[in-house]
Amino acid sequence: MTGRTDGGMYATVPCCDVSPGLSASPFLIPFCIVPIDSTPDLPLAGARTVLVVDDVGVVRKAAFRLLSEAGYRVFEAGSATEALEVLATSRQPIHLVLVDVVMPDVGGVALARLICEDWPAVRILFMSAYPAEILVREGLDHPNVSFLAKPFTRSELMDRVVAALRGQPEPDLRSFRAPRRSS
Repeated sequence: MTGRTDGGMYATVPCCDVSPGLSASPFLIPFCIVPIDSTPDLPLAGARTVLVVDDVGVVRKAAFRLLSEAGYRVFEAGSATEALEVLATSRQPIHLVLVDVVMPDVGGVALARLICEDWPAVRILFMSAYPAEILVREGLDHPNVSFLAKPFTRSELMDRVVAALRGQPEPDLRSFRAPRRSS
């Protein structure tokens, strides 16, 4: 559910309460609408490039296909290392990275930090099927990140990609704490 106030747009998002004995409840996340660039008439599909990063091939291929069919230029990577290679060697700018939060070796939050250091104009859209307590453990503990829950529909994917590309503000990823990995 979304609404608008003088302070911006708000979305009601279901949240899993991680405190024992308490039930899950919805909460509000504020969003501000800001233009992505000085060419607002530019269509997003066909003019934007998305990099899909997920270690699960089926999910990566599905997102690749849906975005391609919608007219986006799409690259894919199965790991953080591959994603950084694509970003470094791409001849065209990558506007958005759709990244899984939980991946082996380097997780999505750590990858997003690396991307923001070298490519600060790239937008990040996190995705995951894990519950909130796992996402917090992985370092995704800021309420204002762009996020897509898996599994997702074509409509959900397109809505979140467009919202991320249109420039809803993201927190400074350098302020995220490091993930707490089990040994």
